[in-house]
Amino acid sequence: MVVEALEKGHQFPATSFVLDEEAVARYVEAVEDEALARLAQVEGKAWVPPMAVAALALRSLMEEMVLPAGSIHASQELEFVRAVEVGERITCRAWLSHRSQWGGWWVLNVEMEGADESGRAVLAGRSTVMVPG
Repeated sequence: MVVEALEKGHQFPATSFVLDEEAVARYVEAVEDEALARLAQVEGKAWVPPMAVAALALRSLMEEMVLPAGSIHASQELEFVRAVEVGERITCRAWLSHRSQWGGWWVLNVEMEGADESGRAVLAGRSTVMVPG
């Protein structure tokens, strides 16, 4: 869907993904941070790097949006509520919380929440996207 045509309050379809060992390994390899592998095992559990949760959440959201050429991801705020264990399924919900036009650009704020299968929050965030208009 074309985001600049959406109205404030629009709810994007909920998306879900599983943070399995393969997904986490691909993330750790992509960011080339050797420390993440050592930090993955704490207290006998395999933990997902917080930014891996955010990356997969944002990827799932972007699959629901169509941004035209020239769009700018202007800002992002994330809050990680709790650690996520490898193998957990996360469901993300997102909505358009602000929409305005400024200097020939649409300014869109998209809010997002992610929760586990029991409904416990794992992350919350906000992104600002500027779309030529």
